[in-house]
Amino acid sequence: MNEVTSVCGQSCGGGGGCAHDVCTDAGPLDAACDSCVAAVCSFDSFCCTTLWDAACVSEAGSNCGVVCP
Repeated sequence: MNEVTSVCGQSCGGGGGCAHDVCTDAGPLDAACDSCVAAVCSFDSFCCTTLWDAACVSEAGSNCGVVCP
């Protein structure tokens, strides 16, 4: 997970309280855990209520500048 911080300047779950990284398809994320998650969920609530899927990962990339492997 250190690669996310060193390469992308983003933080993984840990300190922000996100259940998983924004580059990972998994369960929904809490909008309060990260500013990028909040931005994605502000226009795609599915990402925070149902599932953080490939569309949410893509939205994090296009709206927050996150580069996912």
